[in-house]
Amino acid sequence: MAEILIISFVWHPGATGAPFLKLGIGARPVAMGSAFTAVADDGNGLFWNPAGLALGNDYHLTAMVMDQLWFVKYFTIGSKISLGRFGGIGLGGGYLYCEDTYRDKFGNESGKFKNYDILLALGYGMHLTDRIYGGITGKFIRSQLERYSAQSIACDIGTMFLPTKWLYLGSSLLHLGTPRRFISALEFLPVNYRCGIGLKIPILIHTIIIASDLSLYPDFEPTIGIGGEVAIRGLKLTQGGRANLAIRGGYRTGYRVGGVSGFS
Repeated sequence: MAEILIISFVWHPGATGAPFLKLGIGARPVAMGSAFTAVADDGNGLFWNPAGLALGNDYHLTAMVMDQLWFVKYFTIGSKISLGRFGGIGLGGGYLYCEDTYRDKFGNESGKFKNYDILLALGYGMHLTDRIYGGITGKFIRSQLERYSAQSIACDIGTMFLPTKWLYLGSSLLHLGTPRRFISALEFLPVNYRCGIGLKIPILIHTIIIASDLSLYPDFEPTIGIGGEVAIRGLKLTQGGRANLAIRGGYRTGYRVGGVSGFS
């Protein structure tokens, strides 16, 4: 109920700042159509639902390089470190940058400069009961546009409920933070409320995951993501040894550019 009240307080028309926070982080969640709030069982959970940091007793490191446009690049890294019965912690961040060009009044180039966004995150997930998990992530956000800059402090709050060993329910409130003044305008972060459901079906040593998410922003229409993963473990290699293979796919509503919009 508290999350719903907070969302209703910040829900108003108009654009928000720090738009890079709306980009999906992690090849696995993005490939699954951004249906990850109820899955969140690896280093990507730091950014999607910090409650997932308490799942399992493993360690995980993930990194992503994304070309938004030919001149815009986004680098992210996330980690999960299990603390056993004390839950788990996560550490990660993101760096988006592009180069731009100074021009004089005649259009001639007179030098270059960089624009960038930085995200630093530290999270903790805990066992609330045998079936309920909670988590929180603290974040520092900074943006630089030529010589102008702005920063903000934010947090993510997440919960996860496991009614059965196969069924996962998740909810998270992301980017809840302080407003910032960029040049002369006061802007708010793009608060994102997410809720999702996931099925993790074991088949021998393999796993099938089917998941769905509902995502709400104050300045963007609601979107629904549907995705899945088939994790095949112990594949024999031609030169000996074994490997794991994951096949993922998904669809997210709200994207209407091109013939295969929304598919991943």
